[in-house]
Amino acid sequence: MMVVSLFLVLGVSIEVSASSDYDRQEADACITISERLSVKGGSGTKDIYRAVGVDEYYDIMDTGRFRGVDGSLAAKEFGNDFNETLDFANRSINRDKVAIIKVTIPEDVYNQLNHMNLDAPIFKSGTPVVEPDMLEYFNNSILNIEHAY
Repeated sequence: MMVVSLFLVLGVSIEVSASSDYDRQEADACITISERLSVKGGSGTKDIYRAVGVDEYYDIMDTGRFRGVDGSLAAKEFGNDFNETLDFANRSINRDKVAIIKVTIPEDVYNQLNHMNLDAPIFKSGTPVVEPDMLEYFNNSILNIEHAY
């Protein structure tokens, strides 16, 4: 009998037992799935924040994903710091911003974003931007999404 134990980022231990060739195939399938989960979780995570309007807020909360909504840009600008994002949302030019969404992604995904200096006087820690061609990959990499403010 073969026993395989895996510890995932989520702190869940998976034990797979196999006593025949057929069971070994199932065990291999479980290991493959858990390896994907491990890769998705990565060794580190990063929280980023996005100020959103009413329509985008409900769309994100309904779907758990970011996408183009009427009146929004295709690229998605985030802040690295909650307080900087809140400051941005409170500016008079951003009266339509009603909430801040916190997104947790693997650090390796964060490193692939377009790191720009948009609104540099406000976002002193930078503004990671999800470009339209990376949006699907970004959405599939989201570990947690929540209403932060």
